[in-house]
Amino acid sequence: MGKTIALKLSKKEEQIITQFNKKGMTNSELLRSALRQYVQNIPEFSSDNAEMKTIFVKQENVQTDFFDSVKELKLEMHVLQEQLEKTQKQVESEMKTLQRQLCLFTVTVPSSEQSVSSMKIDIAGDIHQEVDEFLCKQSQRND
Repeated sequence: MGKTIALKLSKKEEQIITQFNKKGMTNSELLRSALRQYVQNIPEFSSDNAEMKTIFVKQENVQTDFFDSVKELKLEMHVLQEQLEKTQKQVESEMKTLQRQLCLFTVTVPSSEQSVSSMKIDIAGDIHQEVDEFLCKQSQRND
């Protein structure tokens, strides 16, 4: 009997392992297949050393389900990345539209406030002028 190794999995990793388990692959087969794939892709072991390439495999042919699942997951990740980029562009576009609308709103509001305040100034000026005229007439009558 060989040595047993343990691996603490994240929630996402657990979900992936569960998917493989549902397809009939045991944890041992999964780990052996992953190690075999890793060893095959390392330049030091990529020579024609057949013994090293098959060291992590009990049977001759590795289940292709694992490799197909990895390819499938990569494709799903690619699709999700494209969807994320599309969503980001949409959000940026909507943000720009909202910023333009906000800018137009803030430009419109001060001008209306200015017109209201200029009307107040005009009214106050008219009142001052009328008061001045009244006082002038009163001072002329008193003289």
